[in-house]
Amino acid sequence: MITNNDPSKVTLTWQLPDDVNGIKSINIYYTEQGENGQEQKITVPVELTQTTVSNLKANTKYLFKIVSVNQFNDESTPETRLYKTPNGKFFLLLNYSKEFLYMSF
Repeated sequence: MITNNDPSKVTLTWQLPDDVNGIKSINIYYTEQGENGQEQKITVPVELTQTTVSNLKANTKYLFKIVSVNQFNDESTPETRLYKTPNGKFFLLLNYSKEFLYMSF
């Protein structure tokens, strides 16, 4: 699962398999979608089921892949998610009628 409303970071959450024996870590790969997207990798301990990926660009699509890694460095089938970060801009729209001032975000 991906959560956050921040244009520069996302929080990824996953479930561990029922049997974690033999799993030594979790790898998170992420790639900015587009012409020059370079795959980045984060490794977290197997005990964690959540991490935050920072330094992302606003209004940009990213592909995230989460895999477990065993003691032989073999990776599981990836859990993948495509996510677009928010644009990071907030607008205040003022709309005036004869009696009311409406504000929307």
